Amino acid sequence: KTSRMSRFLAILELLVLVTLSACSRPASEEIFIPVSGRDDFGRFAFAVDMSDSTSLYSVSLLTSFACRDRRFSSFRSMPLCIVWESPDGKLYEENVEIGRDEVREASYDKKIIYSPYRSHLKPVEYGIWNMYVKTPEDSLTKYKLYGMGIRVRREETEER
Repeated sequence: KTSRMSRFLAILELLVLVTLSACSRPASEEIFIPVSGRDDFGRFAFAVDMSDSTSLYSVSLLTSFACRDRRFSSFRSMPLCIVWESPDGKLYEENVEIGRDEVREASYDKKIIYSPYRSHLKPVEYGIWNMYVKTPEDSLTKYKLYGMGIRVRREETEER
């Protein structure tokens, strides 16, 4: 009877461990916002969960265009204004560019640019950060900007 009970407890412990590991946060998150989903200021607004103090974060940008080859042939790069808002409301701003050489998928009438943005970020404050991305308005019409997305990858540090 004791051996049966031990086996039952061992199986129960294994099931609990499997269940708990299945509930862990995913290592990456992707968010895509179409142009129609921009905020009142014309920005793409993303909520980025950087609350795990034992992780570093990498962020990549995904920009989608519904533009035909002929028109897109003049595309060289597009400036982006990126503003980060910390959980306590501090703002950090920078300007970056995404370029034609970062096109990852292309068909006659659709182009997707995938750009690594920041790697191994350690936030100055843990919590939910807001990331706002402003694109030039002429990109909406000239290159038919369809939307923008981000991919946030959480990387465990060696400190665990």
